[in-house]
Amino acid sequence: MKKADIVLGILFWTIVGLMIFVPTALFASKLFNLSSKGLESSNKLAEIIASLKDGDQLSSPVYMEQKSFIVGFAKNSNRFENHRFRYSGVQPTDVVVVFDKPEKCAGKSCLCFCNTMDLNQKQQPILILCNKEPICTPFNNIDFLPEKIIRKDENGKTRVLFKGGFMFIRGFEIEALNPSQAATLTAYVERYKDIVDVCAERPCITSEIKQRIDSG
Repeated sequence: MKKADIVLGILFWTIVGLMIFVPTALFASKLFNLSSKGLESSNKLAEIIASLKDGDQLSSPVYMEQKSFIVGFAKNSNRFENHRFRYSGVQPTDVVVVFDKPEKCAGKSCLCFCNTMDLNQKQQPILILCNKEPICTPFNNIDFLPEKIIRKDENGKTRVLFKGGFMFIRGFEIEALNPSQAATLTAYVERYKDIVDVCAERPCITSEIKQRIDSG
């Protein structure tokens, strides 16, 4: 085989290799950047929460990928619960979905981020699953609201209630957990005394909640 043919062969296979490698690398980079963007938003939210002083009210844009969630756990809670109340004769409450508090957050208020979630709908209540280890930030000097009424009906009766903290989800239709399916939402963060709440609509901490905190 001539030397020129060998050089041409090497050049050909080099070009073929680049044609395969470059698109793959760009695709992987894109996925990495998306994941980093969601994590970056969660980290920024954690920084804002940690920096709040009594009476502060701040906001932050939060980027959420499909099938991702951000959850905040109150110090003494062991899971987040989304309750939906139905009124027909009796006044039962259905626990719609739950997410168990990670062991690394035990005994602490904690903010966790998961970008690959799923739902176990074979059981009631529905169990939220994080397919990877959630990334969590604990807090020592603040606590999240352990219970909050999210929505009332036209008669003033509670319709949706959060217990154990708060949650934002993107990618699944669950009442009150995804106020917007947009990739970016605005999270409002408010602190009263040592209690912090994160919500999608102001005010996060109402006068009624302040009275409860004062009496608690």
